[in-house]
Amino acid sequence: MQNRCLFRARSAGERFCRKPAGLNRLRGRGHDAPSFLWPEKFLHFPANSVDMKAITFYNEGKDRESLKLLCEKEVIYFLKCVTGYLSKKSQILMKRLVGKMATIRDVAKLAGVSVATVSRVLNNRGYVHQDTRKKVEEAILSLDYKPNAVARSLFKKTSKSVGFIIPDITNPFFPQLVRSVEMVMKRAGYTILLFNSDEILENELKSIDLMVSKYVDGFLVVSNTLKKEHISELSLPVVCLDRVIGEEIPSVSVDNYAGARKAVRHLLERGCRNIAHIRGPAKVRTAEERLRGYRDEIRANGLKPYIVPGNYDLNTAMENALELFEKHPEIDGVFAGNDVMAVGAMKAASKLGIPIPGRLKIIGFDGIEWGTAVTPELTTMEQPISELGKKAGELLLELINGGKLRTSHYVFEAKLIVREST
Repeated sequence: MQNRCLFRARSAGERFCRKPAGLNRLRGRGHDAPSFLWPEKFLHFPANSVDMKAITFYNEGKDRESLKLLCEKEVIYFLKCVTGYLSKKSQILMKRLVGKMATIRDVAKLAGVSVATVSRVLNNRGYVHQDTRKKVEEAILSLDYKPNAVARSLFKKTSKSVGFIIPDITNPFFPQLVRSVEMVMKRAGYTILLFNSDEILENELKSIDLMVSKYVDGFLVVSNTLKKEHISELSLPVVCLDRVIGEEIPSVSVDNYAGARKAVRHLLERGCRNIAHIRGPAKVRTAEERLRGYRDEIRANGLKPYIVPGNYDLNTAMENALELFEKHPEIDGVFAGNDVMAVGAMKAASKLGIPIPGRLKIIGFDGIEWGTAVTPELTTMEQPISELGKKAGELLLELINGGKLRTSHYVFEAKLIVREST
């Protein structure tokens, strides 16, 4: 005679109707274990004294969604009914089954060790016997345990993360720079929190406050509005990129002034005598240095300057270049303060039917990937973006680890890359 008991659950959170009578009596006396019917799907669930078989049944995906509708206590109660008991190990695994995140205590229980031992394995600190370490690692894999990053940062006042404030995420130069920094930080086990400031001081200060509250281990910043007094009082390591904020704060940048003069000289060597400059935003150090380099080279050659604003923006540069070319048709060369504005100048020339490089030669600055995507391809003063990011990341890691910097300020040279636009 086959014994059966129908289990019924009217709604999520409701207990099963009753425990099957005589299950414990049958077990251990050579009788066949009875089967029970699952309420929704009417699946046969074979009772067995080994509770892990019951868990395996559901871990294989059979009616897991129905199981997840029930609260953890109900699931444990059901398995107790089926198996007669439920071990601590199975209770821990049930947490994972019903979608609950495992805790460090769960790992410790499953591995049969103390919480302190699990912590030593996770942090790779202190002695742990190889067999014990293997048990802990297997428990971590079984439970798919993920250490709570927030809790660890609160306890250690560190987060294995760094911040990065950039002024304009739409400018292709900065995503390339972020990527080069990220490669260095990722190898060291750090993640990056990215903030876009739009060159607004208030945004930058709020980003810094947020980073401090999240216990970042340090941050990088590209800013023309932050002053050294905003940073000097922080206990966090800081590295400036692309622009210098103060002598006391480490920085990585290029020689914008020398690069600008070299760009103008290249146009002169190509036969240009009426050379215009599309400048970047006022009060932005990189833009001011490139403007100064243009002025000095033009003055040194006794030529007339032509200067219009472009604000490091394609459309602004295009509109102002259209007006410039119509008003001064004698212009035969353009040095744009960055590649984005150079592309804007190329679009303006195309609209007016001015051939490049036949009647007009254009050179940009930065060396972004756009330069080879336009026709004709853009001549530019290329910044070593990968080297800039790598060096900045290395400096920040050195500071985070308590090291002393041999050099606080690194200045790279911009390299002339000649393409079709000149």
